[in-house]
This record gives sequence, C-alpha cells and structure tokens, in this order.
Amino acid sequence: MNSPEYYGHPRREMAAFIPEDTKVILDIGCGAGAFAAGLKEGGRPLEIWGVEMCPEAAKLAGEVMDRVLVGDFSS
Repeated sequence: MNSPEYYGHPRREMAAFIPEDTKVILDIGCGAGAFAAGLKEGGRPLEIWGVEMCPEAAKLAGEVMDRVLVGDFSS
C-alpha cells in the first residue's frame, strides 16, 4: 500500500462542487474513504459508494462508506 497520505487525503476543496440536493455519490478511487468521511461529518444525508483498486485502502474505506467495490474496473 502506498503512503497513508496518498490514500487518506480528504480533498475538502471538492465538497463545494457537490450540489446541495445530492443524495448519492460514487467516489472513484476512494482511497481510504477520507473524502466520504468528511462529507458525512458535515451532516448531509448522503449515500456514498466507493471504487478502489487497493484492497487495504478499500478495507479502511468500508468503515466510513456505505459500500466499497474493490478491483480494477477498467475493462
């Protein structure tokens, strides 16, 4: 697994681009779920799914996201 900083970066600057009426989010390359955790801490009622290639990071993401799919889905 790469460094924790790589998989744990919360990307707070991206939250401003999510419309207020959003109910479901698909986070491609969700890492350890830091972005989802930040959104859920904000109190918005969101269902957040993630896709992550690294099994170790995906396991961590599964602790904060509603569902995480693990693998390479490019083909």
